[in-house]
Amino acid sequence: MKKAYKLFSWKGLYTEIITASDIKSQSDARKNGPFVDENRLPITWVNWSKTKSSNNKKTPPYFRHYPKGQISGQKYKSIEEEIKEKRHFSESEVHRKAREEITIYLNKLIESKQTLIWSFKDYSISDFSLSGNLLSEVTKVVTPYKYTTPFGVEYEFDVALLGKNLREPLLLGAIEIEKSHRFGFLKLLISKSLGFPLVTINMEDYKTEDITKEWCSKILSETTQNSEDGLRRNYIYIHNSLYPIYVNIPSEIRDDDKHQFIVFCKDERFESLVSTLKRYKKALNLSESDVTIQVVKVNINEPSSLKMISNEGSIAGREWRQFNTNRYIRIVKKIPKDKKGNLYLFHLIMARLNNAHYETLVGYKYRQGLNNEEYDNPIWTTTSNKIQVIPKHLSEPIKFVIEHLREHGLLDNK
Repeated sequence: MKKAYKLFSWKGLYTEIITASDIKSQSDARKNGPFVDENRLPITWVNWSKTKSSNNKKTPPYFRHYPKGQISGQKYKSIEEEIKEKRHFSESEVHRKAREEITIYLNKLIESKQTLIWSFKDYSISDFSLSGNLLSEVTKVVTPYKYTTPFGVEYEFDVALLGKNLREPLLLGAIEIEKSHRFGFLKLLISKSLGFPLVTINMEDYKTEDITKEWCSKILSETTQNSEDGLRRNYIYIHNSLYPIYVNIPSEIRDDDKHQFIVFCKDERFESLVSTLKRYKKALNLSESDVTIQVVKVNINEPSSLKMISNEGSIAGREWRQFNTNRYIRIVKKIPKDKKGNLYLFHLIMARLNNAHYETLVGYKYRQGLNNEEYDNPIWTTTSNKIQVIPKHLSEPIKFVIEHLREHGLLDNK
């Protein structure tokens, strides 16, 4: 199959079509997946094949069904089997040494107050680059680190970047050491429930003796430009909800020092989300000028009120009516231009709450007062020269993904 449907997107469930050739790597497949066919059956993306000696040609990317049949010579694994495989690999000497050396290396960078800058461009979402400091507000790096997932299993990150203690240390980043970047549902689910940058490192070509301080420095900063063979062995996952922090929108386009988030949450957990956001705001000593959390109630007898929720809902995504038609949360925050400090931390916390702890649909305005005049465009663009600025829709409600996987037996029922 050359084309597939994304399980969930700004356009809604089972509506957005993606072409296999538009996906550039297994990591990119994780970012865009899960995928289904026209009958909503789960399918997986298959990368370019190796050159065949007989005709010197590669098979281009395509989609295929599973679990029947073989993928890369192996039968498809369930989420639980993937976890067991990860634990087995973590017991290997090369994995253990890489994990420990990276932890030592990063802690030394923190002690000497150094930075670890990452940067890349994703032209599918913006004409501007994304960048950040992986060690921003990080006080300690540990290995390993247990993480409670929203899909009923306990996951263990190889390396965790921790910040200040708010009841427990804030998880500000993580590093995963893998045997390859092969597509798997476990990492896909993890990537959908993040509120921090996640770096994956492909250890497929390395041996224990290769793991040194110099290797740590190289592997964490490698790009396709500075790699000796043009291939990068790391990948940084930035969830859509983190784009407002990391996309470098010029000040003349922003024309504001604040941006706005529109959060739709179902009534049964609405009050809990509002109170949790306010609790973290207070714990971080943020003022009303820094962060304003407003509950917007809809008056069905007022045409202007109905028009307002329709506009804000269209920014959050086509499925907004499934979440709440009576009220939503409008959050106005100062933009953390230096990408550090308590305001930066609040952005990360809110992203994780929306992605992993609450079922939400989140829309975004890169400056206040924007109206959704291009209803069918999921990206904010400038009026004059149509520069892509940033996506309007930030969330990927993980409940839909979990339910889909369980329905097809790819995730155990809990």
